[in-house]
Amino acid sequence: MIDIGFRKITDDKVKEMLDAQDQNNDGVIDWEEFCNMMVGLKGTNETSFGTIVELKGEAINKLTNIHGGQHFYALEEVATFAKIFNHVLKDDPDCEGRIPINPDNTDLFYAVDNGVLLCKMLIAIDPNCILDKAINKGQEINVYHV
Repeated sequence: MIDIGFRKITDDKVKEMLDAQDQNNDGVIDWEEFCNMMVGLKGTNETSFGTIVELKGEAINKLTNIHGGQHFYALEEVATFAKIFNHVLKDDPDCEGRIPINPDNTDLFYAVDNGVLLCKMLIAIDPNCILDKAINKGQEINVYHV
């Protein structure tokens, strides 16, 4: 909750929200219950999750940070890039644990965060552009190695 902008939320409030959304009382929040909870939270703070806007006939996610900076991305582009990564890198052992990427959410942004998938995609396009042994492939690499 802190990572998505709710900095002043308590553990008790989170537990209360989770209990309220667990409609089938199985102790687990499934995807639909999670989405319902996020819609409820978005209603209390419109700027926390960005907004879907219509721009030139396509759905664009618009995020505005606390300093007024705006970021846009097309939902279709995210899905397409996720599918491309999945197809091209599905058999690459260095991508294990990051592939497959769900094209229907924002998993793409987390899958590429350490740069390995991006480097591997460049190698798939041009095998001579990056030396494979130069890629830092560790699981917990620091910001300087990324």
